[in-house]
Amino acid sequence: MPTTYPGGGGATVNYTLTIVGRVNNPTPISLACPAASGTKNVPYASAFAASGGTGTFTSYGITNGALPPGLNLNSSSGSVAGTPTTAGPFSFTGSVTDSSGQTATSPPCGIAVAAAPLTLSCPANTGTVNVPYASAFGASGGTGTFTSYSIATGSLPPGLALNTFGGVTGTPTKVGAFSFTGSVTDSSGTTAMSPSGNVSHSDVDGLMFDRGPNAQGKFNLGGNTHLPYTDPSDTNSARLESVISDFTSYKNSGAAIWARGENHVFKGLKLADSGIGYTHAYPGVAPYHGDFTSKVEDSLFVGETGNKGTPKTEAEIAYGRTMPRKDADYPIRGYEYYDFTHHLVNDTFVNFVDNATRKTGAISYLLYTSFPISTNNDVEGLKFENAKPVYFPPQQDRRWSFSGEFGRFSGWNGAVFHDIDGSVGGVP
Repeated sequence: MPTTYPGGGGATVNYTLTIVGRVNNPTPISLACPAASGTKNVPYASAFAASGGTGTFTSYGITNGALPPGLNLNSSSGSVAGTPTTAGPFSFTGSVTDSSGQTATSPPCGIAVAAAPLTLSCPANTGTVNVPYASAFGASGGTGTFTSYSIATGSLPPGLALNTFGGVTGTPTKVGAFSFTGSVTDSSGTTAMSPSGNVSHSDVDGLMFDRGPNAQGKFNLGGNTHLPYTDPSDTNSARLESVISDFTSYKNSGAAIWARGENHVFKGLKLADSGIGYTHAYPGVAPYHGDFTSKVEDSLFVGETGNKGTPKTEAEIAYGRTMPRKDADYPIRGYEYYDFTHHLVNDTFVNFVDNATRKTGAISYLLYTSFPISTNNDVEGLKFENAKPVYFPPQQDRRWSFSGEFGRFSGWNGAVFHDIDGSVGGVP
């Protein structure tokens, strides 16, 4: 650019002026690792967490190492999800790019996949004298292979034997009820025991895990919640399923089973002659990471058996058998829907029939109380023998309201379930 200075005799000077834009230093990106623990065969869900940078985060990747087998990275969102298929420690480093092209890597990350807990279920619990029997203990989880099976307590029925693979076979030679506990050991030396077919009867509630001390050290309703975690000290760790099998309960004035928690699976129940067969509440502190509240499979519910007991009260003598409650017209029911999501699968209901004294029904709801309902409740593969499939009593008697909530809340009024295969109503 030529410039002339006044009074300078017309001399000129050439120079160049360069104008540049202002340079901004971009905000650095930081990238945090996903959750560091998981369990084999248990769904895992976490994510890389990116912050800072410019604009949006456009892509994520793994730059070193590898995720555990069964887990996948969503390159758009940074989520890491799937079901780990192999136990062990796995190390990797993640990367992220923002919309300006800036890239950052995470610190060294790791996910330690624990082996699924070693569990052992019982063989089939019925057989016939002089008829060949074949079943097996069911071992799952653990590390490596299952190296040995044994009978830890009790004994098998005469004529049956346990083999090295957990099979129980033979021909029973004696009629009767035989109790035993099995054990299994995996290649790490870990041992698990089978349930032993527990029985309760003639109580208020046959199996109760929903009571505990309050802040004053007194008996409290809803004081205990059972939430199974991979790491009990970390409520963000993967959730497990709690399995209770082969439990028998009868002649209870309340419920044969009242439970609270999530991811509870009940198998092979035998519940009879009680005011209610089964009621299940959710944790009481909002659902955590459970896929469901409870599931009842392959179980038997009986309204009234041939066990008439010894009638003592005037009402019982007139009725011809003992009653679960003093109010003779109380509607006995097999299964009550309550908090959140519950599933009934391949269950049988027997002898739930109305009579001149009281109404009844195989499936119902907890009477006249508030509770969070779910449209994901469902039933499948149910059988009814001399049993009215459902009974939803209208709001009519304050005596039967739960926890004094009569007329104030209406969770019970919206209780629904999906009849998946039409086994209840005839139409899927």
